[in-house]
Amino acid sequence: MLTASSMALSGLIGGGTAPYIVMWASDKSVSGDAAVKVGTDGSKWSVSAIPLSVGSNQITVSDVDAGQTKVTRVITVTRRQDLT
Repeated sequence: MLTASSMALSGLIGGGTAPYIVMWASDKSVSGDAAVKVGTDGSKWSVSAIPLSVGSNQITVSDVDAGQTKVTRVITVTRRQDLT
């Protein structure tokens, strides 16, 4: 569980053909695009700050490559209220 109002998220892209588009969306009606870096050691994506509401937050990350192949993953992050 987190108490922060936002979190960073990143990952690797395995397979597919560049260029890649990586998007994220939460069940709290916020969304955005991830930064994608294609390198010789693989392709990576990152989001510096995804806003979190108190309670459960479902975050969906989707990657679409040049061939329109789409991969989607969903995570759930729980933010608790900071009582300090």
